[in-house]
Amino acid sequence: MRADGESNSRQPLTSTQPDSDVMVLEEAARFLRVHPRTIKRNAATLKIPYRRLGSLWRFSRTELQSWIRDNQGRV
Repeated sequence: MRADGESNSRQPLTSTQPDSDVMVLEEAARFLRVHPRTIKRNAATLKIPYRRLGSLWRFSRTELQSWIRDNQGRV
């Protein structure tokens, strides 16, 4: 515990809450039913919405749902 009362522990790199809007690469791959490598190879080409934090990939469930809806029949 720090002097200001905050914990020193870091947040996990994977979301542990099923209703969390933010997903890691593996969760997004399961959501899209593809291999994580497929997302990495095609993210720019397919315009899959994602954010990079250094080497970490993050995805918004809401943005992915919109992307799926907007791209039905194109992908």
